[in-house]
Amino acid sequence: MNTIHKIIKCIFFVVIIFCFNLLQLKSQQSGLKINESYYIEIGGMEQWISLQGYSNEKPVLLFLHGGPGSPEMPLIKKYYPHLETKFIVCYWHQRGAGLSFSRKIKPETMNMDQFVNDAYELTLHLINKFNTEKIYIMGHSWGALLGLKLVFKYPDLYSAYFGIGQVIHQYVGEKISYNWVLNKSVEDENQKAIKELKKIGEPPYGNDVKSWTKALKTQRKWVKYYGGAVYGKQSAKQYYRDYLESDYIKKRHLWKYYKGVKFSIKHLWMEELNTNLFNEINVYKIPLYIFQGKYDYQVPHELVKNYFEEINAPKVSVFTFYKSAHNPIFEQTWQFNKYLDDILNSGKNN
Repeated sequence: MNTIHKIIKCIFFVVIIFCFNLLQLKSQQSGLKINESYYIEIGGMEQWISLQGYSNEKPVLLFLHGGPGSPEMPLIKKYYPHLETKFIVCYWHQRGAGLSFSRKIKPETMNMDQFVNDAYELTLHLINKFNTEKIYIMGHSWGALLGLKLVFKYPDLYSAYFGIGQVIHQYVGEKISYNWVLNKSVEDENQKAIKELKKIGEPPYGNDVKSWTKALKTQRKWVKYYGGAVYGKQSAKQYYRDYLESDYIKKRHLWKYYKGVKFSIKHLWMEELNTNLFNEINVYKIPLYIFQGKYDYQVPHELVKNYFEEINAPKVSVFTFYKSAHNPIFEQTWQFNKYLDDILNSGKNN
């Protein structure tokens, strides 16, 4: 009986804390003080940013979305609005993505060096606008790869780095992902999956983006089916619906989001695929905090773990989420929030 009482008390405590946080968040949301969206010239072209926050006293965070080409402001607003209570968040639609998409963009500017330079220019804008010496960086997936390159090149501008679904060496990751999902299919005796996966075979899938995207359409279908994209779910369709239903995207702009994804993948995928941080960067000068889903098979957990065991930095922490795949910030928001609070309250990340 004592055990049952303890369990009930624990559940009651968790519910009380959750309700308190929810009420606190709703109260804070009613007092939104920073809410600006505008175009700024970055790297010779107009790019869209949105600044969201509740206090000018909070530190500034630049969020680097994934994809490439997939802005995530609507998803953060829905699943993790707490982020805006901790920081003044800058949501940036990267070159060629979302509201920054334009048919006039020169394809030769769609490369990682240019994106790092764009992020650097935006960082200087934010530092000047909010009269601060440094800002924070948070990146997801493709944005996390971009983020590590950014803080490596310009460490003096950043207080700390947060990586989610961290890309390290996508080419090897695709091999791991393929073998994992094929093994899952065999265990499951899923003949349809086995047939389709064996037909495309293990990567590589050629030397061009068209060959890769065609094969990955099959691979990703089964990765999602076995929960390697969203833990415990057979698809990520809910996120697509969230876009369509979001109050933060005007329906007349949806075509830009769609075009931006296709355009970005076309010009950036092969560079992302062939970037190998194991061979490029092994020393960082700022604290690094990594949030990785244990069941992420778009960006396999084992690669991330191996990389951050080898590099040098003032502080390196890899937080593993045991009920998440590629999106722990959306899949286990309570745990994500706790980790982030612990980091910010520790005072060791400055």
